[in-house]
Amino acid sequence: MKNSVHSLLGNYYPFFLNNTSFKESYIYQLYSPRLNDRLAPVVSLTKVSEKTTKGLPEGSDLDLIRVCLGKKDITGQEIIEFVEGLTRREWEGGVEFDEGKDKFPCVEYTSTQVNQKLLVTAIRDALRWKMYRFYPGKLVDILWTKNEFTLFEICEDETHYYLKHLGVLYKNTDCGLLEPKEFILNEGFETARWEKSKPTKAIEMNKYFKSLDWASFSRRPIFK
Repeated sequence: MKNSVHSLLGNYYPFFLNNTSFKESYIYQLYSPRLNDRLAPVVSLTKVSEKTTKGLPEGSDLDLIRVCLGKKDITGQEIIEFVEGLTRREWEGGVEFDEGKDKFPCVEYTSTQVNQKLLVTAIRDALRWKMYRFYPGKLVDILWTKNEFTLFEICEDETHYYLKHLGVLYKNTDCGLLEPKEFILNEGFETARWEKSKPTKAIEMNKYFKSLDWASFSRRPIFK
């Protein structure tokens, strides 16, 4: 299947395993491994790089799901249910995972890119919720363009949490944060604020991070 100018196939995406040190990560690539029974292409994720410490899953495409579920031994049914539960909307074409031929769950390719975008952003959302800490001083990685991500720091004043942009941009494959590019957000960009006393603030913050990830697909890369 050809990768068009507007396709997300072939793109790489970072998945950090915590927001304390940013030293542990997986890099996955979005690709189309096969056709389904309706002869429509399916899309999936495959791991191309990993940097983990002892105790974290490594060596399999399913490691990302194992981390999100918090256990190493998972069944095919658990895998399907995990992906189905990532979004309130139904996946167009459903979710497939054939343990005999699939290394990672698959969803049908959609010309609108909705399934492709959901697969990336929803799993990043689940991983953040499982592994990140949402309090002052912690960093959050946000997809900013189709192949670049940026960093924000969670800050606070007397009544609210808010985000401070760190002024850097990285290629999606630079999980080591080795080659930062200076990047200043456009004037007028304002992040949300969350009341410190509100019990749902972490949920609201994570929803906001997911919305920023989603917006990245409409932006062209900033650096070549």
